[in-house]
This record gives sequence, structure tokens and C-alpha cells, in this order.
Amino acid sequence: MHDLISGILMPSAEMTSPIWIGKVSPNMFAKRYGISRTHVARIFRQAREAGLLGWAKNSNRGDCWVSPELVRAYRSWQAVKLAALSQAFHYACLQIGIRR
Repeated sequence: MHDLISGILMPSAEMTSPIWIGKVSPNMFAKRYGISRTHVARIFRQAREAGLLGWAKNSNRGDCWVSPELVRAYRSWQAVKLAALSQAFHYACLQIGIRR
């Protein structure tokens, strides 16, 4: 997911249309993360069917776009994750006697 969103150079606060991120290859994802190409293709198909991402050409070819909804969901997920890390760090500091 991070690889897809990191392709967005300067996301606008008011995203209303698809954001083009360039070439995205399911084969590249499969090789990079050591998972089957079939699994990656299945995930991309589900995301495409949900309107979360797509390609300029058929068969996942050409430049890829991600939806504003996907970017917002990713940002929300990151915020929740970072808040949990902050709480865990604060708790760990308290356990060893460090106060902020």
C-alpha cells in the first residue's frame, strides 16, 4: 500500500479526481514482496472493481491511478497506527520511570 501512495508527489488537500501515479506492475509487487503473482493480481482486481485504483489501458497496463478515497483511507490508517505507537512508547517510558 505504501508503495502505491508514495507515488503521489504532492497530494492536494481537496482531492476529487483520480491521482495518476505512473507505472505500477503486479509482477513487480510479486517479485519485490515474494508473494505469488496470482495473489497480487487478485488484490489489484478487487481494488479495481471497488474503484480504488485503475490503469490507463486494459490488463493493468500503462499508467496507474489511485482514488482519493484510497488515499484518505490510507492517511486515516497511518494516523491510527502512529497514535498507537505513540501510546505504546508513552506506556513503555512510564514503565521504566521516564516521564515526559
